[in-house]
Parts: sequence; structure tokens; C-alpha cells
Amino acid sequence: MNPRNGFIDWALERPWIRKVAARLPLAAFASAAPRYGFVVGLDADGSVIHNLQDPSGDHYAGISCVIHHGDLLYFGSLLEDDVGVLRFP
Repeated sequence: MNPRNGFIDWALERPWIRKVAARLPLAAFASAAPRYGFVVGLDADGSVIHNLQDPSGDHYAGISCVIHHGDLLYFGSLLEDDVGVLRFP
């Protein structure tokens, strides 16, 4: 999850831009998007119960999935080349 991006908001209203962007490699966007670590935990009703953010993106960014196992969170990312691990708060 990342913060809102003005270009993406603009492109949502222009289907032809989305079609062009979908054909580009992910690396073309890596430098344009700011590094940002963001994970939201929800309960069964959809209420936010955890909100973990790293605005600097220094630790782990581009998080695409999270697995909670024991007292650890494991993070996957499309931008990182390893698995992130954090003790569950």
C-alpha cells in the first residue's frame, strides 16, 4: 500500500494511459514512486486495528502481501528482493 499519487489519480480517468502503462515493465515505475512502507490490519468487520507506516521507506517498501505467523509478520514486495520480517506489535 502506498499513499495517493496524483499521476495515478489522473490516469484513472484516461483508459488509454492505463493500457500503455500496463505494457511497461515494473522497473519503469520504480523510480517514479516514492519508497513507502505501509500495512493496515483489519478486523472481521473491516475496522482498522493496526496501521504500520514507514514514510521513509528505509526498511521495506512496496509491500504487496503480509503473513502473520506466531509473533512475527512476514512481508512480500514487488520492489524488494528479500522477505521482510517484523515482530508483531
